[in-house]
Amino acid sequence: MDPGNGRTCHRFCIACAALDGDACPAHRGRAFAGDLGTHGAGFFLPSLFAGVPSPVLAVVAMRGATQSERVLGAMFAAGAVGAILGTLLAGFVFISWVGSVGTLLLMALIYGVSAMLCFYLGGLSGKARRRAAVALALPIVMGGWVLNFPKICDDESNYYCIRTVALSGAPDPVNVMVLDHLAHGISARDEPRIMLTDHTAMLDALPRMRMGRDDFSSFHIGGGSYSVPRAWSDRGASTIVVSEVDPAVTEAAVRDFWFDPGSAEVIHRDGRAALHESLRKFDVIVGDAFTDIAVPAHLVTAEFFSLVADKLLPGGVFAMNAIDYVDRMQALAALVVTLQEVFPSVEVWTEALPPEPGERRVFVLLAGSAESPVSQIETLTPDPKRFAVLDPTYIEQIITRLDAQPLTDDFAPIDRLVGLAPLLE
Repeated sequence: MDPGNGRTCHRFCIACAALDGDACPAHRGRAFAGDLGTHGAGFFLPSLFAGVPSPVLAVVAMRGATQSERVLGAMFAAGAVGAILGTLLAGFVFISWVGSVGTLLLMALIYGVSAMLCFYLGGLSGKARRRAAVALALPIVMGGWVLNFPKICDDESNYYCIRTVALSGAPDPVNVMVLDHLAHGISARDEPRIMLTDHTAMLDALPRMRMGRDDFSSFHIGGGSYSVPRAWSDRGASTIVVSEVDPAVTEAAVRDFWFDPGSAEVIHRDGRAALHESLRKFDVIVGDAFTDIAVPAHLVTAEFFSLVADKLLPGGVFAMNAIDYVDRMQALAALVVTLQEVFPSVEVWTEALPPEPGERRVFVLLAGSAESPVSQIETLTPDPKRFAVLDPTYIEQIITRLDAQPLTDDFAPIDRLVGLAPLLE
């Protein structure tokens, strides 16, 4: 395969994947409104009708009761117990074992059986009973029809809908990992050292530039497609530890993204907890916490960054990706001032091109004890691309203008800074 044609193909596929991941602000707004409308239409009426029986049954139960307060308390207690059990069973049993669609169909079946029991106890006439049976059978039939639809997820885990999309086949296969609706990572089987997205390219190249060698140790918060750990293993990194909360993501990376689980120590638990419990220190810690508008708040606070600093070896560096709108920069400014609470040097790196108005851009923040020896680097993404550090004076102007405040475990509104606000404006 000609390298030039291959890279052109990769660029085209990456662009398509990015658009599918809501890269366009206008598309994101329409998608948000569409999701809101769809979910409202699908869940509002069932939720409304599910809440109707409780007050009616409470009134019926209190008729003729000498201690109505006990009856009312029992009704509220039953509702509270049901809500708690429903939440726990949905998260830890039903979604894990039967999936979200199966869970919804099971709930619909329970509602249907309950309705039939109520109709029977209510003494409906034969004609009314037949009509009720038809009304109850209709959603059950439609649910069975929906189950025959093609699967959206290759794997539906406790955390994500995981899909693998083949961007190119043999002889040079390239796959993209889609978590929920976001194209999260892209890997080429035969080119493990070439990163195919901007954020992985920077997370790969910038720490290597700071270390000045390839045999350094690293701790990765978030695995995804495992592109960076795979590349560093291929380069001869000494120790690689990856904390990935979802075992199904790791299984997909091994199956579809050519990650060798023997090349790294993989810990399936929250990254902050895993780093806290680690007895080792590392040359590089990588935080890949930003996934579209969903950011784990406990991974962007001053307390977490203090833990990161404590787990770095002398001369080590912390690299984390961030996503923000260039005409807002509220999330980025908050992250910078939070890192500055802990680290003597904080740099913001991005593509060395002027931003477009309203552009949503990927950044990588480098934090450590000293500044980088260079202000620009060039790496393959897969074509050569140049990345540069933003002028510290410019960053300070943004921080001052926005009056950015550090994020803490007590108050970290990162979802408001990066998520819903742009969609609602």
